[in-house]
Amino acid sequence: MKLVSLVYNAEDAVEQINQFYSNFHSSRWLKHQFVIRMNHKLSDDALEHMQGAFADLCLSDHFHQHAYNSEEHDEPQFSHLARLAFTFNARDHGRLRELVDYINLPENWAQSKSQAQQRTRESLKVT
Repeated sequence: MKLVSLVYNAEDAVEQINQFYSNFHSSRWLKHQFVIRMNHKLSDDALEHMQGAFADLCLSDHFHQHAYNSEEHDEPQFSHLARLAFTFNARDHGRLRELVDYINLPENWAQSKSQAQQRTRESLKVT
């Protein structure tokens, strides 16, 4: 079962919670779409991989990544968050948890220009 993770001490529980919310912020239903709000936009490669690897979660279409839009005007406090929307089948919650784990991996996040420049500078350092 992939819906929950068992831990046996407080430190591991804190680590699990921090990992779960490292990119995932919250979710909601908006009309017929399930929307996951994220702290970081996903990279194009990660989004492309998801289209195949998690296609079983979608009833139709595919995953769409977008910014805040007028349909979500009721929650302006979340306007800074990226969104991942899809027509969720509403039954495979263990697989949904796997999707959340996938979007929480830092290597799947899109890099801002400043992050990419910083990484380039770090790789150029001579020791």
